[in-house]
Amino acid sequence: MIGNQDLVSADIQGHDLRWEWFFSPSEIASFGVFYKELDKPIEQTVVSESAGEADSFTNAKRRDALRSGFEVEDGKT
Repeated sequence: MIGNQDLVSADIQGHDLRWEWFFSPSEIASFGVFYKELDKPIEQTVVSESAGEADSFTNAKRRDALRSGFEVEDGKT
C-alpha cells in the first residue's frame, strides 16, 4: 500500500428517508430509501512500481457519482 499526495477529500451529500413500525418492544418492520451525491469520489487502484505493483487510492476520473437504494427489515430486534 502506498500513499497518493494528489488525493483530495471526497464531498458527500446524503439523503435518507425511513419508516419504522414497532409492533411490540422486540418486533420491528421498516423501509428506508437513500440517495447520495459524491463529488471527487475516491477509488482503490493499482500502481506500477519498480519492484512490482502496489495498492493505492486516487480520485475517480469522473468528478461526480450518484448512489441510491433501499432497505427493508422485518423481524425481531
